[in-house]
Amino acid sequence: MKQKKLIRLLSLLCLIALVTVSTAYAYGTSSNWAVPELDAMEALGLIPQALAEKPDLRVEITRLEMCAIAVQAFETYTGQEIPVENPAPFTDTDSLIAAKAYATGLVKGYEDGTFHPTGILSRQEFFSFIYQFLQAVQWTPTEAHFSDLAGFPDAGTVSQWALPAARLVVGIGVVEGNGSGLAPHNTTTCEQALAMFYRCYTFLMEQMPPANAPEVPFGEKYSNLDKWAEEELAPMDEQGLIPAILLGRDMSSPITRREMCHVAVAAYLALRPETVGLLSASPFSDVDDETVTLAYELGLVSGFPDGTFLPDNPITREQFYKITVNFLTAMDFPRADSPATDLSGFTDAGQLQAYAQPCARLLVSLGILKGNGSTLSPKASTQCQQALALFFRSYNFLCTWIGDGQEPGERAEAEALVEFALQFEGYDYVWGGKEPATGFDCSGLVYYVFHYFNYPVGRTATAQWEYEDSWEVSPAQLLPGDLVFFSDTYSLDNITHVGIYIGNDEFLHAANSRSGVIVTSTESSYYTEKLVGARRIIP
Repeated sequence: MKQKKLIRLLSLLCLIALVTVSTAYAYGTSSNWAVPELDAMEALGLIPQALAEKPDLRVEITRLEMCAIAVQAFETYTGQEIPVENPAPFTDTDSLIAAKAYATGLVKGYEDGTFHPTGILSRQEFFSFIYQFLQAVQWTPTEAHFSDLAGFPDAGTVSQWALPAARLVVGIGVVEGNGSGLAPHNTTTCEQALAMFYRCYTFLMEQMPPANAPEVPFGEKYSNLDKWAEEELAPMDEQGLIPAILLGRDMSSPITRREMCHVAVAAYLALRPETVGLLSASPFSDVDDETVTLAYELGLVSGFPDGTFLPDNPITREQFYKITVNFLTAMDFPRADSPATDLSGFTDAGQLQAYAQPCARLLVSLGILKGNGSTLSPKASTQCQQALALFFRSYNFLCTWIGDGQEPGERAEAEALVEFALQFEGYDYVWGGKEPATGFDCSGLVYYVFHYFNYPVGRTATAQWEYEDSWEVSPAQLLPGDLVFFSDTYSLDNITHVGIYIGNDEFLHAANSRSGVIVTSTESSYYTEKLVGARRIIP
């Protein structure tokens, strides 16, 4: 009776993460790699008492212990205690856990009526157990969820009866092999079973959240969530942008490369829900998670030269900067750098690797990245809550940039070009200058800005007027991003000045050595008299 009351209590508290940051159990000694997932399982109340009381989780798991994990997850997911019609379906155990596992179809026992509760599970038996759990909660896989196991050299040693299960658990990212193989006939440790079951549970929550789940306060879904993060990330949770893989996670611990893929893909799909699914098998030798593969195909992440991805490695802050800018690029934001942005206010900016410097400049210019005090800490790991907060800022920036119903591409590139060009307001006028480090003359400013956006305009004002991929527009048709040309003689053979129209009857230009790069009204009598015409380069 006590066991039933405990399970009822846990089921009530844990439905879709209806948990508090403290749990009924702690757990025994475990390997470092397993700690993040075990912490998350503990926060979600998914570690059963039978395993919570074990002093060492690095030992082999038994059949009964495996049933305890599955039963706990089943009741937590469904929010209901499993009814038992036959309390003793096996001759060698009267365990309620075994009876519940039998009632849900998780186990069938042996032909002689025994269960072998202390029997040790092989890895392929564990694969089959996971498959049966997903069937028990009535989740139906598609062919896309099954891996061909091509990346595993010992796939041929999987028993025929276990092959569909092996293909599934690899395909959904629950199992990634033992080193370079599946090791199907090896035994499974308690911590391995718990970690893989956690991946299965969060995958299920992502694919098929339980119906009519009660609302859960955001702060109760995760552990060690700082107050600032709770306030900043609650709207992100409300919009469904925090992936299930982070359920129960310690928000102060480092986010992994795999988890970052899930965050980035969730944000991408929220903005582009029509995105086509996977086009290929995993490009990496050490992970077969379909979300990681999709993140790669969308250009959000890349791997290492040896073909690995290192999915469970913590992500550094500068790696995070790169993934965030990749996300902006994947959403058609036309800039990947902000050369005019000065990082000298960050005392450790010099520690940024070359690939991360433009990313940091862009994120600082957009207000997404504000540094850690006066430092960027590029080599430090990124906390889960930090990564979520910064990525949510990126998402909100994109929502604003895209605008109300405006799709990327509807003059968005021109607007971005103008925003980029305006960074150079106040720079020095230098005859012959064509880059921020030296300053600009009028055509040098246009040359630099348009080349940054991959428009190879000529170096002089005359060449820019004659740029073949442009067309003339009247002053009444001017749009931001158009070029305005001036002359002392009103002769097209003597164009002496050029600027970038920014809207509201104003243009940006490198005026002269006295004024530098400034914004001027097109209604100014001086420039109105000398206007030759305007040309459009961006459609």
